[in-house]
Amino acid sequence: MKIRLLLLWSLLTFTVSCFAGSEGLKQGMSFQQARKFLQQGGWTPIDVHKNDGYEFFGVEKILKESKINEVDSCAMDRALCNLFYRKGNECLRLITYGEALKDMKVDSWTNDCPE
Repeated sequence: MKIRLLLLWSLLTFTVSCFAGSEGLKQGMSFQQARKFLQQGGWTPIDVHKNDGYEFFGVEKILKESKINEVDSCAMDRALCNLFYRKGNECLRLITYGEALKDMKVDSWTNDCPE
């Protein structure tokens, strides 16, 4: 019984630390609302492709033209996009879906940093 409680506590602690500072994000919320929320919470966009000459296509290009510089990549088949933010030593990868900026929604998020 003690081992189960310890494992449960460890899992909960790990999960909470993974998403520290992202409280308030909700699956299905608009990307623009989530972006504003993150920036107000001290998260800054990471311009992943600032100096690497990456050529943007489709939704990626629309986002870059709209000054959404934190876009890393978007899938061509389902319009899932990865966007990165930093707060201190923590990173947050926001995964969105939708083909138009005004229609983009939050799918999920992780504590991954860009590679």
